[in-house]
Amino acid sequence: MKVFVTGYQKVDFLNQQNERITGVNLFMLVKNEHVVGTKADKKFLSSQLVNALGLSEGTLNQMVSSQVDFDSDLNGRICGFEILEPMELKAR
Repeated sequence: MKVFVTGYQKVDFLNQQNERITGVNLFMLVKNEHVVGTKADKKFLSSQLVNALGLSEGTLNQMVSSQVDFDSDLNGRICGFEILEPMELKAR
């Protein structure tokens, strides 16, 4: 799935069951057949997944304003990525 990453936000909070939730929210623009133009979307990556993918803060910074191709497993969970190229978001 190719997306344009617009930003990220570190997440660290306690949920209603008092369990600590940590990870990263990735904000992105994606093509969607039901939307004219692009759709703004958010994907949560748990700290466990961030570590498994080797996503350092430097890599996350590289993703911002770049086209990224995410690989997913049969359940739709991200299992890999490739930063394709930095891009400028152009206003029309």
